[in-house]
Amino acid sequence: IAMALLAKALVALSLAAVAAGEVSTFTTMPMPGSCFSPEVALDAETDGCSGVFPPSGTCMVQCKMGYTGAPTTYYCYIEQASLRPRPRPPACCLPFATTLPSAALAMALLAKVLVALSLVAAAADQMITSTTTPMPGSCSPPEVESDAETDGCTGVFPPSGTCMVQCKVGYTGAPTTYYCYVGDDVMEGVAPTCSNVVQPKCKKFDPEVKARVPGAVLCSASTV
Repeated sequence: IAMALLAKALVALSLAAVAAGEVSTFTTMPMPGSCFSPEVALDAETDGCSGVFPPSGTCMVQCKMGYTGAPTTYYCYIEQASLRPRPRPPACCLPFATTLPSAALAMALLAKVLVALSLVAAAADQMITSTTTPMPGSCSPPEVESDAETDGCTGVFPPSGTCMVQCKVGYTGAPTTYYCYVGDDVMEGVAPTCSNVVQPKCKKFDPEVKARVPGAVLCSASTV
């Protein structure tokens, strides 16, 4: 969801940048013998400029709603050519303190993205319990603490199905067996007691002592 909202925000921001001053070209096939609709900026509109014929055909190009600026007359001199403005295209501007709708949309989407990212970050620090639908007639995997894993406990069937639950990497503890007695029920058993792996304390031993003392940890010269 966060990625989808971010993509929408980026698209809206790019549209706002284009609307701020870039020119987009829209070309359509004119009626035989008529002129092409003129190419104008995104802040202007060419309604009524299709089906204009030479040598004296004209149309008005005006600013879009929300913009200010005087309309300009475009003339059709030669068939299959673009209408020409006289004297120049309309200069459209946003009124003071007016914001583009696309920019407002981009800001709203960006706010949603930030909220979604904060929720993802919060969820990363919490124990997340995921449940799956078991196969019909089988037992559901056991619910264990976040320091244990239930790999291999899916698709276990009664009355004698079993699976091993063990501690995750980085934890120590003896694995335990869970049993499937009744179909469509949760497997039963005693959860393993898992503890964090404690790294041996670093003591300064010279190479000769280390060779004689099993398990001794040789510290670097910079270790205090």
